[in-house]
Amino acid sequence: MYRRFGVKVERAHLDGISILVHGKYEKEEKEKEDTIVKEEAGESVAIIITQGYSRDHRPDLKQFTWQLLTSEAEGIPLSMNVGDGNKTD
Repeated sequence: MYRRFGVKVERAHLDGISILVHGKYEKEEKEKEDTIVKEEAGESVAIIITQGYSRDHRPDLKQFTWQLLTSEAEGIPLSMNVGDGNKTD
């Protein structure tokens, strides 16, 4: 949108959250190893829903992380990233 409408981005705002989920999300050790190999090869891989630092103080739940970069003044989304549950800011 910022390209289409010619909005100049002088400053940006990055915000990250962890999203808690319920249910079973299991990943075998071999699948984790395969994920690392695929990432190193530049292939797309699924995120790993797992325990991580919980800002909601719910270490019993698994989670994934989400980061959004927006232009500061207009709030136009510039970039988004979804990550594993144990990724840090």
